[in-house]
Amino acid sequence: MFDSALELLYREWPTPLVKLRSLSSGRVRVWVKLEWYNPFSNSIKDRAAWYMLARTLERGVRIRALYEATSSNTGLALAALAAIYGAKARLYISATVQRATDVLLKALGAEVVRVPVELTVEALRRVEGDARRDGAVHLNQFENDATS
Repeated sequence: MFDSALELLYREWPTPLVKLRSLSSGRVRVWVKLEWYNPFSNSIKDRAAWYMLARTLERGVRIRALYEATSSNTGLALAALAAIYGAKARLYISATVQRATDVLLKALGAEVVRVPVELTVEALRRVEGDARRDGAVHLNQFENDATS
């Protein structure tokens, strides 16, 4: 039993593996990871987001607002985690990201900012500037050591 969705991110690691008997033979064993144990985006990005946030909180940083550039999974995880920790999430997504992502992020309580760029990393300067101006935390998943 898990006390909260957060426990799915750090308890019972690593992500459970299941042997696929139908694809395994005497010489080859095929295993799959049960990524749906990651409760927010159903991907390993949940854990990366949690680590970045946890490391920031451990340093004593109070997070009232969290700004991040994302293309989907990390943003989904950060939106859910921000809600759990009582912070506002503003997520910047590129013009090329599918529109369904806006709906999912907003359903998790995030503010979505569409930026006129093709690649998520092209929005980093804007995110950093906006975060600095507004006193928000920018975890910067692309340069954050906690994601590795």
